[in-house]
Amino acid sequence: MTSRIAVVIALFLAGFGCAWVVQGWRFEARISAMTAAQRLRDAQAAQAYADAERKNRERLQAAQAAADQAVATAQARADAANRKTLEITHELAQVTTGRPCLGAAARSLLEQSPAFGHRPGLRLPAAAASPPSTAAAATPDPSHGQTEPKPVSSDRDLANWITQASALYETCRARVDGLREWADGSAQAAAPPGVNSGVKSGAQ
Repeated sequence: MTSRIAVVIALFLAGFGCAWVVQGWRFEARISAMTAAQRLRDAQAAQAYADAERKNRERLQAAQAAADQAVATAQARADAANRKTLEITHELAQVTTGRPCLGAAARSLLEQSPAFGHRPGLRLPAAAASPPSTAAAATPDPSHGQTEPKPVSSDRDLANWITQASALYETCRARVDGLREWADGSAQAAAPPGVNSGVKSGAQ
């Protein structure tokens, strides 16, 4: 009887020990799985962060490249306009006569326009640019009882001024176009993949 009890107790202890070992294995397997899952999540998060950093760096580089290209294009157009202006100014000296064509009253009114005075390049040419014999119109001076010359503009003055105003306009337009191209390039670089194509297809 005692031996049977001892056998039962031994079997019970052996079963309990085996169950304990098996349960330990299960816990270790769960802990290993949880550890592996956490490592996988950490790796995915690190990869996502690296991808985001790379995309941000690429977008910044694309925006900088677009800005550099826009500045270079605008400067090239401005330089071309200035060169053309010099050529035309030289040729105008050969085809204009220097005769007065804009009197003092008209000059005075034009100089009151909003654009004049804010930019030196938009001012009418000085009277000294005209020949002395035709550069001024005589008007009475009440303080001295004499005549005081008032500036007039010759055809050469006005032709040169129109050329310079045209060059200023082209330079301004080149800068505005450059800003627009830079904005469009930056927007396309910053947009997620597929957005640009969707916008283009919708616009078409």
